Amino acid sequence: MMIKKRPYKLFNKIQNYAWGTKNDSAFIPQFLGMEFEPGLPYAELWIGAHPKSPSEIIIDGQKIKLNELIDKFPKQLLGVYISEKFNNELPFLLKVLSAGTALSIQAHPDKKLAKVLHQKDPKNYPDENHKPEIAITLDTLSAVVGFRPFEEIEKVLSDYQILKELIEPDILNKESNSESDREAFVKMVYESIMKADQNKIEIIIEEIRRTILKRHSPDNNEQQFLLQYENYGCDIGLISILLFNLIELSENDAIFTGAGIPHAYIKGNIVECMANSDNVIRAGLTPKFKDIDTLVEMLDYKLAVPPITQRNSDVCFEYTTSAEEFQVKSFQFRPGDSLNFESKNRISIILITEGEVEFKTEIDSQNFRKGESILIPAILENFKITSISRSHLFEISVP
Repeated sequence: MMIKKRPYKLFNKIQNYAWGTKNDSAFIPQFLGMEFEPGLPYAELWIGAHPKSPSEIIIDGQKIKLNELIDKFPKQLLGVYISEKFNNELPFLLKVLSAGTALSIQAHPDKKLAKVLHQKDPKNYPDENHKPEIAITLDTLSAVVGFRPFEEIEKVLSDYQILKELIEPDILNKESNSESDREAFVKMVYESIMKADQNKIEIIIEEIRRTILKRHSPDNNEQQFLLQYENYGCDIGLISILLFNLIELSENDAIFTGAGIPHAYIKGNIVECMANSDNVIRAGLTPKFKDIDTLVEMLDYKLAVPPITQRNSDVCFEYTTSAEEFQVKSFQFRPGDSLNFESKNRISIILITEGEVEFKTEIDSQNFRKGESILIPAILENFKITSISRSHLFEISVP
């Protein structure tokens, strides 16, 4: 067995989490050009070498797991720089994610906390890595991300006085003049709500719901509260929807979430890239393990609308982030467009989200189409992509 200087098609695994899209609305089967199984939710397509669900490639007629192949040929696949810096592991994980209903209210730990959580609870925190991630919209995306500006949170507490029953009076009476005072206030408020007695929470959520239903024009967060109530009932995560920024992304828009940023994708189809981790700290809108104590302590309580990156009209556009594990470039080609690529002795993965393209190397050429993903080993120094039709592809590599 040996690695050749050529692109390799990846064979990827689908995750059928309950919040995925189903039936005629199932995005991932359409994306892959396959039939859907009635009633089965299609949530995520994993593209990478995470041991939970590694991609496979065919070598010498055999399908081999990518993580096992990297173990055997780290420098040929990853390149010297990446194999040394990331301990012979692919540092990023790429996904196509399709949300039919809201994902859990969640955040991701930094590296220091990830190590502690993994040692304490390896079942629920399966690795020692952090998980900065970028979500890039394939059509539209609704999501809640980060705490709303202070004045908006004050208005929520004013509109729903019943929430104050969960908060100690001395917290509510604190002066909040500086930004740090305001963040500390919101932390105490959020912690009080999230740790409240479940019976009280159910009574309060029902009261908030009745109040919203009486309103002539509920705002977007309130409408989302009602919608997710239909999906999840009296779940503590509903109150987060009122306190977090509700954002709407259009096609090719992106949002980056670093460690500690609370968020939940609600509906839409995205390409998502992250550090190679499956560490999630959850606190609502999920039947999975919740860790509210950890979440409220590690959250970033910055009070602001998060920045959204919008793609410009250039052929190549880079979605810049602070992550050292990945960089994401988007290429939009017209029929007949060509571009030369250099690997710079680093692995990359290319995902085609629209159209058909030809990959040409010194030894051969191959055509790939929408839904396919291609591994470019570090030893393939250069190759040329020519677009056969109008095409859109993403290249994931390491900065």
